Amino acid sequence: MHYSEQYIVKNKIQSWRLIEELGLNTFPYILLDKFDETKLREFLESAKKTHTCDAFGFRSLKESGSKIFHFGMDTDEVMEKAKKLQHFVAYGFNTETESKKILCGEVMIDEPYYMELSATVSTDPKDTARSALCNPTTRFNGSLLHDKKIKHMVRKTPGLEEVIDFMCEKDLIGIATEFGLYSEPNGIKKENLLVFELRTDF
Repeated sequence: MHYSEQYIVKNKIQSWRLIEELGLNTFPYILLDKFDETKLREFLESAKKTHTCDAFGFRSLKESGSKIFHFGMDTDEVMEKAKKLQHFVAYGFNTETESKKILCGEVMIDEPYYMELSATVSTDPKDTARSALCNPTTRFNGSLLHDKKIKHMVRKTPGLEEVIDFMCEKDLIGIATEFGLYSEPNGIKKENLLVFELRTDF
């Protein structure tokens, strides 16, 4: 049984909970139902010390594609902009490591035996996984085993084979996986690949 048959991910809160449950690597983060100055400030300071984060972001968990999305802020900006938020995630990252991004975007493996997959990805290190979905350097869908064009596109896209191998290893079949792949260890588990969102039904 694949994870997609066990889990229905209907919203961003369920996505973060599933990332936790599966023990996947991601940015250091905190989920908050409402603005809590003490908890948020403690998280920001801890992320600085423990994970050498020097920039932060947050996004609303209420809906997919929400316009409430900020990336690359300092501590004071986060504290100010988050005051009126409810149901949001705040996360931290290191800007030097972020510049060493190899690939980001979204991949979904629909059928494992014939390797039916779709990919919307970017090799531009300035892109986030979210912006890569709007301005990808590579986009395709088809069978990795039976379509020579797809096989060629996968091979020529830096890091994409590694992402596909990771998803097969973790059994992320039938789950759209938003990710970032880096040239050096990153995130809470100090691995090269980070998962930012898992989706089945949103």
